[in-house]
Amino acid sequence: MPSENPNVDTIQLQVLLDRANGGNSEARSELLDQSYSRMLRIAHKHLERYSIVRGNGQETNDVLHDAYVRINRALDELRPATVRQLMGLVALQTKRVLLDAVRVLRRRPSVGPFSPAGASDSAALLDPPAPPDPTGFPIWEVLELLDRLPTEEREIVESLILLELPAIEVAALLGISDDTVRRRWSRARVKLANLME
Repeated sequence: MPSENPNVDTIQLQVLLDRANGGNSEARSELLDQSYSRMLRIAHKHLERYSIVRGNGQETNDVLHDAYVRINRALDELRPATVRQLMGLVALQTKRVLLDAVRVLRRRPSVGPFSPAGASDSAALLDPPAPPDPTGFPIWEVLELLDRLPTEEREIVESLILLELPAIEVAALLGISDDTVRRRWSRARVKLANLME
């Protein structure tokens, strides 16, 4: 259950991050577990929304295992110094997990029981009957366009969608006001719509 004061969670995570970067193996292990658990929960939610993991989840499990290896390696190589950098890393790996899962399905001639609403091929995943993400667009299209957004808007979309943080926590994480979060979110949606055209 998230704290009522988002700064408490951020401070606790920063302490854990500092301890991990200082060589504390227990802190590093806990940081990895927390990061991976968040990524796994969010990825599964999006994958289940589009019926991708129902039936036979072996391919999805393979993708998620690869993501664990990647996030473990990234913590070693990038050594994020701030919670903001850590959350950016988790968002990046979550995006990769979701896009990898879609690529696996696109290689199949038919997705059978994985397809939404009984669709007969993986192309249906690009226009699923499930509700779109909060931007109003299919999640897969948003993920593929994220890197084309300016950093400020990209961070907002990643925080709200890939990290599933409430706006108040996004504001605390990025050190901006709630109003700024709303303005950047609005700009991001307009830019995504333009990119999709």
